[in-house]
Amino acid sequence: MNIRHLDLRLSTFGYLCCGILLSTLLSAAPPNDKGKPPKDDPPPSSGGPVSYRAVVIPNPYPADLDVRSINAWGEVCGDFTYDGLIGGYTASEAFYWDGRDALTSVADPITLNELVDVLSPGSRDGWLITHAEDINDLGQTCGWTFKDGQWSPYLFDPNAVAPASPFIVLTHPTGLENAELGALSLNNSGDMVVQALKSSGEYFLYSTTTQTWTPLQTPVSKRFDSLSNRDPVTNTVYVIGGPGRMLIDPDTGQVFPSADVGGISINDYGTMVGTMEGSKGVRTAVYEYTDSLEILKNGRKDLDGRAPDNNNSGDISMHSPNRLFTRDHGLLDVNSLLDPVDAAIFPEGVPGSIWAISERTEVGFPQLLLHRHSIDAEPYREGVLLIPQPPSN
Repeated sequence: MNIRHLDLRLSTFGYLCCGILLSTLLSAAPPNDKGKPPKDDPPPSSGGPVSYRAVVIPNPYPADLDVRSINAWGEVCGDFTYDGLIGGYTASEAFYWDGRDALTSVADPITLNELVDVLSPGSRDGWLITHAEDINDLGQTCGWTFKDGQWSPYLFDPNAVAPASPFIVLTHPTGLENAELGALSLNNSGDMVVQALKSSGEYFLYSTTTQTWTPLQTPVSKRFDSLSNRDPVTNTVYVIGGPGRMLIDPDTGQVFPSADVGGISINDYGTMVGTMEGSKGVRTAVYEYTDSLEILKNGRKDLDGRAPDNNNSGDISMHSPNRLFTRDHGLLDVNSLLDPVDAAIFPEGVPGSIWAISERTEVGFPQLLLHRHSIDAEPYREGVLLIPQPPSN
């Protein structure tokens, strides 16, 4: 592949796409607080099987497309990846894709650099937005940005009202002014998990409300991957990773009793999923706790495969193979759920790996975001969105 020249000047095509996207964002901004479903009463599923429609995310550039995250509304973020290096890392550029109406109108992804330049010309001030790691239900995005040899975490907020800028580069904490920092995870309150690379391997919980940095103590060999939304009563969040689960007040930095069992993804109720390997192969581990941190469930033996994500309804996505677990329907083979209309596109089954899932839609099932790989054609990586529909039969 050829390296795309990242000169960040908007083409006529970019202006048109941005204009359409801007009007969509401003007219259809999601509510500030959707509320959480009762723990033991998830949104109802349909009475029978669901049909998933497949939409391949368009890629207008000579680059690989890596999906990272999807929110409750079907908005997706990720990166375009190119040959070459930026700041010592693989060259990339963050993108946003609006998949909310993907079954009726499929738009091209747009880079966050272009989008910020339309919403607030000049506010990037030379920063290159290279990675989009997570997107919350407000359409806010976090990740990595680079300028003059410096890597920093950022918050992109398309709902910001002037004179506030939609693009904010976080000021580094004391002692890490020159460290390489990037944001990994973001909740609906703007709290972030931030990682320091190459220096000490430290992790932090950052509050955009108070600009507070809370160190997440962990060995260098471990990492924190996910955080929950704030509890509306206690204002606390769960943060998880290899070291375990922590309960923190992001505004004060107070850390409450924590669990020494970790995972990859956590929902707003503190239920974690991860992967464990043993004599019976790879299994999905599910950890549910009481208030005293007693483990209620530790490793569902019937869930074979790796679990990258879960939601507030207890749904769990798995890959190797691609499966979906719901409390209503148990373990489901995603290939068997593909709508016949799209089955011809994937004659050998749904390709790639389920990377992330959304909250449940009105159909009663989540949207599934897949990372699709190809070994014989460029681009080698692309994204596929599976959208639940009422069963066609």
